[in-house]
Amino acid sequence: MTHEPAEMPVRAEYDSNWHVFLDHPERGTLGYCAGADEEFAPAAAARVLEEGGWRVVSLWTAMPTGDAPYVAAATATTPSRLPSLALPAAPVNSVETGPAV
Repeated sequence: MTHEPAEMPVRAEYDSNWHVFLDHPERGTLGYCAGADEEFAPAAAARVLEEGGWRVVSLWTAMPTGDAPYVAAATATTPSRLPSLALPAAPVNSVETGPAV
């Protein structure tokens, strides 16, 4: 069972798309795509974090230097509602058959 910290820093980075990242102490780096707009959209970042089970609890602060030009704080809310990227496993005894002749 993972322990959710009371509050975690979240950072926004741009690399052809805006992404927001949290460095979770037990689950590692969690990343979410926040949009392809050239300008940072705080509402879009907050929305994708909310969908992932996180709530932004501070204002986004512009950082003058560094790879992450915007930072904020977030807290865990609910388990992720984002769809899983895992593909379903094939049945163990599945056999493909060709056309009947």
